[in-house]
Amino acid sequence: MLLSHTVFGPEPFFRITGTTGEITDDADGMVRHFGKGRRRGEEVGEAAGYLESYGGAFVDFANTILRGTPPAATAAHAVGELRTALAMYRSAASNRWEPVW
Repeated sequence: MLLSHTVFGPEPFFRITGTTGEITDDADGMVRHFGKGRRRGEEVGEAAGYLESYGGAFVDFANTILRGTPPAATAAHAVGELRTALAMYRSAASNRWEPVW
């Protein structure tokens, strides 16, 4: 019997897949890490909603500008974030997996 309707679970807002695991960000702002020993995903962020998930970064940025405190993220961390974003753009354009250099 062929079913005419199927039900799928919600897709994450985005996912980053590597050689040892995967990180997903759901539309509700929940970040999960999947990997060895984490087949069902370990929650590594709080579900606060998509925009609210950036609250900590906004506060950190404001404190850096207004109070002169050093940012919580190091320059190396920021470069890693940029490399990841650029790999996502390359992947969308090439329609294949792209390395994060």
